[in-house]
Amino acid sequence: MARSIVVVDDERELRSLFSMVVRNLGYRLELAASDGDEVVEAVLKDKVHPDLILMDYRMPVMNGLEAAEKIRRMKPWIKIIMITADDSVKLNADTSGLLFIEKPFSISILRKMIQEALGT
Repeated sequence: MARSIVVVDDERELRSLFSMVVRNLGYRLELAASDGDEVVEAVLKDKVHPDLILMDYRMPVMNGLEAAEKIRRMKPWIKIIMITADDSVKLNADTSGLLFIEKPFSISILRKMIQEALGT
């Protein structure tokens, strides 16, 4: 069975791009969420069971770090890649055990990071 990935970004275009990359790499897109609050609810209520979450940092309602902390507290085995243009988040992401990609980045960097996170 294909590994499943959740994409979280408040920008519709980026959500679509990340979703397309996930599918093209042969992974199952389990959810494309627009906010941290939406993904936390879906994961903690067992509506989705991702192996990996690609998550933007800056989002309304709940940012990516807050969402990641809530998810990792309850389900620490889920891998999370934090994606942001704000390099000041890297230290917090590293400390929280998250992988980190700084925008802008290439699709090949994203592919490599997904494969690294999933051990594929």
